[in-house]
Amino acid sequence: MFKKVLTIFLLLWGIQIMVIACCPDSKRFFNRITGVQANNYNIQNGQIEDEIIAQEDYRIRLVISEETYTDNSFNPYFLVNAAYALDCEDIFEGLEPDIVNFSITCDKTILNTNAGQPIDYENLNVYKIGLRNEASNRQRTVEEWLDIMNNGGFLLGFEWLFEFNQPINSEEELTFNIKIVQEDNTQFEIETNPIRIEQGTTALQGP
Repeated sequence: MFKKVLTIFLLLWGIQIMVIACCPDSKRFFNRITGVQANNYNIQNGQIEDEIIAQEDYRIRLVISEETYTDNSFNPYFLVNAAYALDCEDIFEGLEPDIVNFSITCDKTILNTNAGQPIDYENLNVYKIGLRNEASNRQRTVEEWLDIMNNGGFLLGFEWLFEFNQPINSEEELTFNIKIVQEDNTQFEIETNPIRIEQGTTALQGP
Protein backbone atom coordinates (compact mmCIF):
# COMPACT_ATOMS: atom_id res chain seq x y z
CA MET A 1 0.00 0.00 0.00
CA PHE A 2 2.81 2.39 0.92
CA LYS A 3 4.59 1.74 -2.37
CA LYS A 4 1.40 2.47 -4.31
CA VAL A 5 0.86 5.80 -2.53
CA LEU A 6 4.52 6.72 -3.02
CA THR A 7 4.31 5.89 -6.72
CA ILE A 8 1.24 8.09 -7.18
CA PHE A 9 2.88 10.97 -5.30
CA LEU A 10 6.05 10.75 -7.38
CA LEU A 11 4.01 10.65 -10.57
CA LEU A 12 2.08 13.79 -9.64
CA TRP A 13 5.28 15.53 -8.53
CA GLY A 14 6.87 14.67 -11.85
CA ILE A 15 3.93 16.13 -13.78
CA GLN A 16 4.20 19.34 -11.75
CA ILE A 17 7.92 19.65 -12.52
CA MET A 18 7.22 19.18 -16.23
CA VAL A 19 4.54 21.87 -16.22
CA ILE A 20 6.74 24.37 -14.38
CA ALA A 21 9.54 23.65 -16.81
CA CYS A 22 7.24 24.64 -19.70
CA CYS A 23 6.37 28.01 -18.13
CA PRO A 24 9.13 28.96 -15.71
CA ASP A 25 8.36 32.70 -15.85
CA SER A 26 4.62 32.62 -15.22
CA LYS A 27 3.79 34.92 -12.28
CA ARG A 28 0.78 35.83 -10.14
CA PHE A 29 0.26 39.59 -9.85
CA PHE A 30 -1.69 41.41 -7.15
CA ASN A 31 -2.51 45.09 -6.71
CA ARG A 32 -2.45 47.13 -3.51
CA ILE A 33 -4.38 50.43 -3.32
CA THR A 34 -2.20 53.36 -2.24
CA GLY A 35 -4.63 56.25 -2.84
CA VAL A 36 -7.74 57.46 -4.66
CA GLN A 37 -8.78 60.60 -6.56
CA ALA A 38 -12.27 61.69 -7.60
CA ASN A 39 -13.21 64.49 -10.01
CA ASN A 40 -16.25 65.93 -11.76
CA TYR A 41 -15.74 64.84 -15.36
CA ASN A 42 -17.29 66.04 -18.65
CA ILE A 43 -17.35 63.20 -21.20
CA GLN A 44 -17.98 65.60 -24.09
CA ASN A 45 -14.67 67.40 -23.81
CA GLY A 46 -12.73 65.06 -21.52
CA GLN A 47 -12.17 67.86 -19.02
CA ILE A 48 -12.51 68.12 -15.26
CA GLU A 49 -15.30 70.57 -14.40
CA ASP A 50 -16.02 72.34 -11.13
CA GLU A 51 -18.87 74.75 -11.92
CA ILE A 52 -21.86 73.56 -13.94
CA ILE A 53 -22.47 70.62 -16.25
CA ALA A 54 -25.39 68.92 -18.03
CA GLN A 55 -26.31 65.59 -16.48
CA GLU A 56 -26.00 63.69 -19.75
CA ASP A 57 -22.34 64.78 -19.85
CA TYR A 58 -21.58 64.30 -16.16
CA ARG A 59 -19.51 61.47 -14.71
CA ILE A 60 -17.55 60.97 -11.51
CA ARG A 61 -14.00 60.10 -12.51
CA LEU A 62 -12.37 57.71 -10.04
CA VAL A 63 -8.62 57.12 -10.31
CA ILE A 64 -7.09 54.49 -8.03
CA SER A 65 -3.36 54.69 -7.34
CA GLU A 66 -1.86 51.25 -6.78
CA GLU A 67 1.31 49.25 -6.60
CA THR A 68 1.69 45.89 -8.29
CA TYR A 69 3.51 43.00 -6.68
CA THR A 70 4.01 39.30 -7.30
CA ASP A 71 3.43 36.39 -4.97
CA ASN A 72 5.41 33.31 -5.95
CA SER A 73 5.24 31.63 -2.57
CA PHE A 74 4.60 27.91 -2.47
CA ASN A 75 0.96 26.93 -2.84
CA PRO A 76 0.06 23.48 -1.43
CA TYR A 77 -2.70 23.22 -4.05
CA PHE A 78 -0.08 22.90 -6.74
CA LEU A 79 -2.33 20.98 -9.14
CA VAL A 80 -4.56 24.05 -9.42
CA ASN A 81 -1.51 26.15 -10.24
CA ALA A 82 -0.53 23.61 -12.84
CA ALA A 83 -3.78 24.23 -14.68
CA TYR A 84 -2.90 27.92 -14.85
CA ALA A 85 0.67 27.22 -15.88
CA LEU A 86 -0.47 25.30 -18.95
CA ASP A 87 -1.59 28.64 -20.37
CA CYS A 88 1.97 29.98 -20.06
CA GLU A 89 0.53 33.38 -19.13
CA ASP A 90 0.86 35.67 -16.12
CA ILE A 91 -2.15 35.71 -13.80
CA PHE A 92 -3.64 39.02 -12.65
CA GLU A 93 -5.44 38.34 -9.39
CA GLY A 94 -6.86 41.80 -8.68
CA LEU A 95 -6.81 43.70 -5.41
CA GLU A 96 -5.32 42.34 -2.23
CA PRO A 97 -7.02 42.83 0.14
CA ASP A 98 -10.47 42.86 -1.46
CA ILE A 99 -12.89 45.78 -1.37
CA VAL A 100 -15.68 44.76 0.99
CA ASN A 101 -17.60 48.04 1.09
CA PHE A 102 -17.96 50.76 -1.54
CA SER A 103 -20.26 53.76 -1.32
CA ILE A 104 -21.03 57.07 -3.02
CA THR A 105 -22.88 59.65 -0.96
CA CYS A 106 -24.00 63.22 -1.63
CA ASP A 107 -24.15 66.21 0.71
CA LYS A 108 -27.70 66.95 -0.52
CA THR A 109 -30.80 64.78 -0.84
CA ILE A 110 -30.91 63.31 -4.37
CA LEU A 111 -32.28 60.17 -6.02
CA ASN A 112 -34.63 59.56 -3.07
CA THR A 113 -31.58 59.28 -0.83
CA ASN A 114 -30.97 61.49 2.19
CA ALA A 115 -27.80 63.55 2.41
CA GLY A 116 -24.86 61.48 3.64
CA GLN A 117 -26.55 58.14 2.94
CA PRO A 118 -25.17 55.68 0.35
CA ILE A 119 -26.74 56.03 -3.09
CA ASP A 120 -28.32 52.77 -4.26
CA TYR A 121 -26.12 50.81 -6.67
CA GLU A 122 -29.10 50.56 -9.04
CA ASN A 123 -28.73 54.29 -9.76
CA LEU A 124 -25.14 53.89 -10.99
CA ASN A 125 -23.33 52.50 -14.02
CA VAL A 126 -19.55 52.05 -14.35
CA TYR A 127 -17.15 51.81 -17.28
CA LYS A 128 -13.47 52.32 -18.00
CA ILE A 129 -11.81 55.56 -18.99
CA GLY A 130 -10.28 55.59 -22.43
CA LEU A 131 -12.10 52.57 -23.91
CA ARG A 132 -15.46 54.12 -24.73
CA ASN A 133 -15.57 52.77 -28.30
CA GLU A 134 -14.68 49.19 -27.47
CA ALA A 135 -17.42 46.59 -27.16
CA SER A 136 -15.77 45.11 -24.07
CA ASN A 137 -16.23 48.42 -22.27
CA ARG A 138 -19.98 48.16 -21.81
CA GLN A 139 -21.72 49.77 -18.86
CA ARG A 140 -21.42 47.61 -15.79
CA THR A 141 -23.16 47.50 -12.45
CA VAL A 142 -21.27 48.41 -9.30
CA GLU A 143 -21.41 44.76 -8.26
CA GLU A 144 -19.79 43.70 -11.55
CA TRP A 145 -17.14 46.40 -11.12
CA LEU A 146 -16.31 45.17 -7.61
CA ASP A 147 -15.95 41.63 -8.95
CA ILE A 148 -13.48 42.86 -11.59
CA MET A 149 -11.45 44.81 -9.03
CA ASN A 150 -11.31 41.99 -6.49
CA ASN A 151 -10.78 39.05 -8.86
CA GLY A 152 -8.71 40.59 -11.64
CA GLY A 153 -8.59 39.38 -15.23
CA PHE A 154 -8.19 41.24 -18.51
CA LEU A 155 -10.79 43.89 -17.58
CA LEU A 156 -8.88 45.02 -14.51
CA GLY A 157 -8.14 48.75 -14.58
CA PHE A 158 -7.68 51.68 -12.23
CA GLU A 159 -9.41 54.60 -13.95
CA TRP A 160 -13.20 54.42 -14.04
CA LEU A 161 -16.23 56.59 -14.77
CA PHE A 162 -19.39 56.41 -12.67
CA GLU A 163 -22.63 57.73 -14.18
CA PHE A 164 -26.05 58.29 -12.69
CA ASN A 165 -28.73 56.53 -14.73
CA GLN A 166 -31.63 58.43 -13.15
CA PRO A 167 -32.35 62.19 -13.23
CA ILE A 168 -30.77 64.26 -10.48
CA ASN A 169 -33.44 66.80 -9.60
CA SER A 170 -31.48 69.41 -7.70
CA GLU A 171 -30.60 73.00 -8.42
CA GLU A 172 -28.04 73.13 -5.61
CA GLU A 173 -24.32 72.61 -5.77
CA LEU A 174 -23.56 68.96 -5.03
CA THR A 175 -20.49 67.36 -3.47
CA PHE A 176 -20.03 63.59 -3.81
CA ASN A 177 -18.10 61.46 -1.34
CA ILE A 178 -16.57 58.10 -2.27
CA LYS A 179 -15.56 55.63 0.42
CA ILE A 180 -13.69 52.36 -0.07
CA VAL A 181 -13.24 49.83 2.75
CA GLN A 182 -11.02 46.79 2.27
CA GLU A 183 -11.01 43.40 3.93
CA ASP A 184 -8.24 44.38 6.36
CA ASN A 185 -10.26 47.51 7.31
CA THR A 186 -8.02 49.85 5.31
CA GLN A 187 -10.18 52.82 4.28
CA PHE A 188 -9.93 55.44 1.56
CA GLU A 189 -12.28 58.44 1.38
CA ILE A 190 -12.33 61.26 -1.16
CA GLU A 191 -14.71 64.09 -2.13
CA THR A 192 -15.36 65.77 -5.44
CA ASN A 193 -15.40 69.55 -5.66
CA PRO A 194 -18.89 71.11 -5.56
CA ILE A 195 -20.69 70.91 -8.91
CA ARG A 196 -24.06 72.07 -10.19
CA ILE A 197 -25.70 69.46 -12.44
CA GLU A 198 -28.18 70.84 -14.93
CA GLN A 199 -31.48 69.05 -15.20
CA GLY A 200 -32.21 67.48 -18.54
CA THR A 201 -31.80 64.24 -20.39
CA THR A 202 -30.77 61.43 -18.08
CA ALA A 203 -27.49 59.69 -18.80
CA LEU A 204 -29.04 56.50 -20.16
CA GLN A 205 -27.21 56.54 -23.48
CA GLY A 206 -23.92 55.39 -21.92
CA PRO A 207 -20.39 56.33 -22.87
